[in-house]
Formats: sequence, structure tokens, C-alpha cells
Amino acid sequence: MRHLLSVIFIFCNYYLVYAQEELSEKAITSPIPAEFMVGNNRLTYQIVVNKSFSQKSKFGFLTVSTFAVDYENNKADNDYMTPVFLNYKLTQSFGITTGVAVNSNWGFRPFAGLQYTYANRKILALVVPGFYLTESHNFETLALIEFKPKLNNHLAIYSRLQVLMSQNMESDHNDRSYIYGRIGLSYKKVGFGLGTNLDWYGPNKLRKDNYGIFVRYEFQ
Repeated sequence: MRHLLSVIFIFCNYYLVYAQEELSEKAITSPIPAEFMVGNNRLTYQIVVNKSFSQKSKFGFLTVSTFAVDYENNKADNDYMTPVFLNYKLTQSFGITTGVAVNSNWGFRPFAGLQYTYANRKILALVVPGFYLTESHNFETLALIEFKPKLNNHLAIYSRLQVLMSQNMESDHNDRSYIYGRIGLSYKKVGFGLGTNLDWYGPNKLRKDNYGIFVRYEFQ
């Protein structure tokens, strides 16, 4: 997982340099994507909000909320994660962030860390490393990369890699981690295709896999 996160950081830095030529002078507004995935084991839902309070404000808001429910409504297999972070831009791409994260397993925890964001019309890169301010001092990193090259005026390829690693620093064991992958097409604001969710829970890394199809819509 640590090696995978290193690759993601290198990928982000590469495209930060490569894609500068494609940025327009106008600001690119951040959409709010909402996604459902119907899998072989669970139904999952995710919504991402990454917005500045205004076009000129250095303050912003971030949440990457995920929900998963078992088809048989087994409450032990249902889970959710909802971070609610406020951030302050230090540069165009880097900032500091703080807030709380709500989890179906351990309730809520205060969080403080950094945030890296880069976006243009083809690429979105988001990396949020930081610590939970609790006795375990969990170190957590969320990384998300989307690549959306256009095929024509309305149709584009849609792909996403999303990784979470949360490590209990007191016991040096896994607390919560996942790898989510998406590949498909997007037509205007609608996306669809194949998806996979690989989830690991607790120090024993209890694994839950989910494979299926996803549909997403980008609200403005």
C-alpha cells in the first residue's frame, strides 16, 4: 500500500507539469459527482464535494463520503465513512485541512493534515495525508486520481483510482484501507462502466471484495 501511494504521488507531480499547457485562463468549476455501484456483494454510493467558498476565497470544504449496504440488510456488513474537512489554500495546489471524520465502526474522530488538489478538464488529482487527533494517532492518506480524455465533443473515457490507507500508529496495524477502481465512459455529465471495490478492515485485514457496474452524475 505504501509503494502504491508513492506511485500515486509521482503520477500527480508528473501530470501537474504535463497538463499546465492545457489549463484555460478561466477557472474550472469543481463538479459534485454522485455515484452508485451495483456489485456482486454490496450496493455502494459515493459523493465527493471539493469546493472553495467563493472563486477568490482561500477557504474551502471537502468530503468524500462512501456508503456500502449488504443486499440481505445484514447490519454487520453495512458501513459508511464521511470526512468533513475545512481547508485553507497556501498555494494554488497545496493547503492545510482540519475537521472530523465519521465512521460506522468507531464513531467520529478529529483530523488535521494537508491537502493537494490539481484539476483540469482531463485530470483530477486529490491527496489528503494527515493524523487523527486521538490516542491511537492514526495516520491516514486518501488519494484519488481521475483521467478523462475526450473522444469527441460529448463522449470521453472515464477512469479513476482511489486509495485509502489508515494505520494505527500505536499498534502499527491496519485500521481501514481500500482500493477502488473505475473504467468506463462519460457522456456530458453522466458516467458509467465497470467498477471494483477492494476493502480491508481491522488489524487482521478482513477483506471484502465487490465487483459490478457503476453510474455517476456530476452536479454543478
